[in-house]
Amino acid sequence: MCNCFNKCMLIAINVVFLIFGVAITAVSIWVIASQGSLFEFMQLLTKDVNVDSKTMDNYLNGTSTLLAAAYIAVAFGGLSIIIGFCGCCGAIKENACMLIFYAVSISIILAAEIAGAIVAAVFKNQISKELKPRFITLEKNHFIPLNQTLSNESSTDVTITTYINYLQVSLECCGVNNQSDITGSDTKWSKSERYYNGLWQVMPVTCCKMKSTKNELLSKNDWKNSRDYLSDPTCPNTGMNSLTEGCYNKLEKTIDFYALPIIIVCVVVAVFEIFCVVIASCMVNKIRKDDGTHV
Repeated sequence: MCNCFNKCMLIAINVVFLIFGVAITAVSIWVIASQGSLFEFMQLLTKDVNVDSKTMDNYLNGTSTLLAAAYIAVAFGGLSIIIGFCGCCGAIKENACMLIFYAVSISIILAAEIAGAIVAAVFKNQISKELKPRFITLEKNHFIPLNQTLSNESSTDVTITTYINYLQVSLECCGVNNQSDITGSDTKWSKSERYYNGLWQVMPVTCCKMKSTKNELLSKNDWKNSRDYLSDPTCPNTGMNSLTEGCYNKLEKTIDFYALPIIIVCVVVAVFEIFCVVIASCMVNKIRKDDGTHV
């Protein structure tokens, strides 16, 4: 009776494990294929290269830490599917070899997850410290006025400015820490010829407060008609009704918001994995005892 219960529980848990494997694989593939400007900007910030390098093309074409993690997650998701399948088959057929393979595999994955969690915790602050200087360097050296992004052909400055504009509109922020990160006298934006509606510009368009239709601006990429989306159409020329909060803190809050449910899911999965190893071990012992009585 006990073995029957263990069998049913192991099958049920591994069906969930299979679904989890499919889900994590699908999400990881979406991450790899994602073309959203905000996500692409995050990839840019996590690339392990020197942002001060003159070869910015290599920077833009390099592989980011975020993408590397996504590839690892695809492999992990695929492995979860295989292991979940073995667990189901082993439980249904009461095959000791498959159950042993299953229990050992789950134990290895659990150990890897614990090691990964420790490494992530150790390097979290280090990664954060690296992201902020990269963000500041990109904004200081490559952010240009909107009129130049519309008139220039594709270039590194245009690409990075597009990402930052998207970020500032999405999160309703300006600069890494504040407006001076863009409007300061030593930035590329301040040294550029900048006009808006024929008048001298004192504030980046995306540092101005937007109407509730701002998502339409982003989805349509309708920067030529940006005036129609501003709460105060004179803001770029006067600096009035502009955004004052920096983007870095808001970006961190956004990441933490999505990270929390992921952490919770990982903890729940780890508990289930321990439970699976215990059940599989009990079933193997029972199968071996039964085989011994029949010999």
